[in-house]
Amino acid sequence: MSKIELSEITDDNIFVAIFTGELKRQAIIEFIDMMNGYEDKHPGYGLLCDLINVAKVSVDFEDLKAVSAHLKEHDRSTGKTALLIGHNVSRFILAKLYTELTNPFRPNREKAFRNEEAALAWLRADPA
Repeated sequence: MSKIELSEITDDNIFVAIFTGELKRQAIIEFIDMMNGYEDKHPGYGLLCDLINVAKVSVDFEDLKAVSAHLKEHDRSTGKTALLIGHNVSRFILAKLYTELTNPFRPNREKAFRNEEAALAWLRADPA
């Protein structure tokens, strides 16, 4: 089961979502839909998705394509999203595949990172 803890870095207009447990396609889609509700009150906020402590990733390429298609159809976010993966190579590759799938409709607004400092610096920088 996926668990997500959401907090806010108010001074920087960034939401932080810490994912734990098992990461599955449906949990990601539900998270995208939930975050749409925040866009009305916090337009343009960045999002740091911390996936370092996910116990198990049950997502394959077909799941990534489905999540990307859902994002394309339903996402209203105008901010950038940083995916914090850490040093797990296979998870980093999956995250990079996802960012490539989203780049045609969210150009330069989704990016994978290995460390939090780089992810936050990118989120704090002016939009691309």
